[in-house]
This record gives sequence, C-alpha cells and structure tokens, in this order.
Amino acid sequence: MLIFLTRHPEIQQKVFDEIQQTLGDRTRLSILDRQLMPYTQAVLLESQRLGDIAPFSLAHSNFEPVSLNGYTIPAHSVVIPNLHSVLVDPEVWEKPEEFIPERFFDSENKVITKKEFVPFSLGNRICPGKSLGKMELFHFLTAILQDFEILPESSGCLPSLECRLGITRVPVDNKLRFVPRTRNMVSR
Repeated sequence: MLIFLTRHPEIQQKVFDEIQQTLGDRTRLSILDRQLMPYTQAVLLESQRLGDIAPFSLAHSNFEPVSLNGYTIPAHSVVIPNLHSVLVDPEVWEKPEEFIPERFFDSENKVITKKEFVPFSLGNRICPGKSLGKMELFHFLTAILQDFEILPESSGCLPSLECRLGITRVPVDNKLRFVPRTRNMVSR
C-alpha cells in the first residue's frame, strides 16, 4: 500500500485531504470514521486487490468428484485456489495491473466490492482475521498519512512493484522517505 501511494502522490494527497476533513479538531481517527471516508476505503480495497500478499488460499480437498468448466477434479484431490488470478483477471477488472481506487465506486460514488474481490479468500473458509485485518489496515494507513508524506528514497526514483513469490507474495526491498507533515497546532 505504501509503495502504491508513493508511486501515486495524487492519490496519497486525496487520502490525506479526506483524513483532515474527517478528523476535524480531534487528534486521531477512530474505526467508526472509516464509513465516513469512502476514498480511503477504496484505496484500501485497491491496495488489497493489487498488492495481494496471499495469492494462494490454503490447500483444500474434495470428498467427491467435481466438474468445473469441463474438467473433472477427482475425489480426494488437493486443490490450491489461485486467488491472484481472480484479482488481476482482465475480464473482471478493467486495466487490472493499474492502481485505480475509483474502480470500487458505483455510479453514486458509494463504495462497492465485486464478488471477485477475494483478498481474504471466500466462502465458508474465509480468513478468520478479516475484520481485524481491515481495521488494522485502516488505522495503519490513516495514522501514517496523518503525520507523514511518503516519498521515494530519491526524487524521480519510484519504488519497484516487483515481488518475490512463495507461499506469500512479498515486495522486493524498497526504501521510502517519511517526511513529517507540518501541523497548525492550536494552543488549548
């Protein structure tokens, strides 16, 4: 998420503006503020879609033969769902390799998710940490952007989008600069 925001400073600025607007005279946001911040929600969703750190779900097994798209999966097969293929499918997502938070808005600018949005897996086997993870991502993003502007290590040198693939999909090492934001502090 931080790499995407560094590569897209205009998106980072929109999230910061939404944080400031929602924050008012408070010092920190609460999880209840998330519903008041549609653009930030869309950035979080797009970061999960394109960042996709868990491209494969856990291995499953079927008790009976299953037919899928003309193929038969024999009973007791080991099945490892490729969630990444769904999250970057060009038949589902327009320009799937681009970071476009607006894809999560409907015609009335309300946040929506497609059934193909599966960063926490799907169905009965969904990640038990989904709610906590979503809450932590919101607090992580808003706390950092409230206090820092995230910039590339050096001007004109954007961080890499390359990843190492194993059980997880991890970005290669990048260096970012966290520049403190100036605040207009009011005496109380």
